[in-house]
Amino acid sequence: MSDVKVLGTFWEAPARPPLCAVSLDLVPVDLLTQWRRCGMISDCFAEYLSYAFEHRDVARSILSTVVNELVENVAKFSADKLAPARLTLEHHGATLLVESRSVSDPVHVGRLEEELAELAAGDAAAVFARLLADRRGLGLALVASDYRAALGATVTPAGAGLSTVCLRAALPASEVEQR
Repeated sequence: MSDVKVLGTFWEAPARPPLCAVSLDLVPVDLLTQWRRCGMISDCFAEYLSYAFEHRDVARSILSTVVNELVENVAKFSADKLAPARLTLEHHGATLLVESRSVSDPVHVGRLEEELAELAAGDAAAVFARLLADRRGLGLALVASDYRAALGATVTPAGAGLSTVCLRAALPASEVEQR
């Protein structure tokens, strides 16, 4: 029996290698000390992957927005700001995967579980509107609502009451192409 818990809609990558991919290990404290690094990383990833699309400027903008939400989550919600986190963006043809992997505490895992369950079960636009009214946690709801991304996570015990969270957004390539 596995200790891995799946939250939300966790899209599994195909067995074949991605058409294009980029990955980076980062230390959350670096993002907190220089917040602009979140945008720099997002823009770099988006620029790299935008060349897989006909409308590069549009693709770059959308990809940067989606990647930025996951990068900022790593910065804000990593339990150990010195423990390396990983960010990955993969193009699998019809689907792009944006993934962050970091160590989180039980409070963050609980909030993430609630939000991903709500997004998986209902109308992402309604979830976004409610969070907007509450003035909290808009990022993931925006990604689901605006770009039809499926959001999910795996949570694996990491010891000392912490968990390794792999947060994944599966973004339809058609959402990047058609805009």
